[in-house]
Amino acid sequence: MTLFILRGMEMALTESQRKVLEKLEKQVQDLTDSLSQKNEELRRKEREVKELEAALSAERKAKEDALKREEELAKKLSEKIREIERKDEVIKRLEERVKALDANLKEANQQDKRKIEELQRKSEELKKAESIVAKKDAVIKKLEEELESIKRREGRLKGILERDLKFRVFLILQESGKRSVGELSKSLGLSAVQLKTIISELKSMGLVELDGENVFAMSE
Repeated sequence: MTLFILRGMEMALTESQRKVLEKLEKQVQDLTDSLSQKNEELRRKEREVKELEAALSAERKAKEDALKREEELAKKLSEKIREIERKDEVIKRLEERVKALDANLKEANQQDKRKIEELQRKSEELKKAESIVAKKDAVIKKLEEELESIKRREGRLKGILERDLKFRVFLILQESGKRSVGELSKSLGLSAVQLKTIISELKSMGLVELDGENVFAMSE
């Protein structure tokens, strides 16, 4: 509209005025073009600002999401640390228990070792005792054999001595204890005089003793 008015006024203007007017028109056109460029630049800047705002918003959201994830990770890490600490306590208690069990096992091994040594010592003593017993058994067996031989000789000797009246009287008194003179006389088929003579000889030998009409063998 302004340009149209200016052109309408050209016809009434002088040459110098037209030049000024042209100059002004050119300036107006330049200003218009410049304004158009500025507007275009402004729109471009507005688009850039919007893009920057969108990028900034996206970046802010990304950072907030990252921060949230970091907070969640930190929370999980804290929980893991507490769990590790609990497990460390459990491990510590288990290690102490294992240490106590090792000490008990060591003590038990020492006791077992002492018991084994004691058993070995007793085994050696038992072997020695068995050797002594075997030797004593051999001695006892030998003595029993000698005793049996003595008994056999005693039996034979007794058979021989039984023929002697004095020995028969002494043997009866030794086996039966106290006997009367009359009982001995009947048992042996001897007269009282013969029996008293034998008893007197045995008494003088210290083998028998008289107690009235009874006679008994002297104890050793």
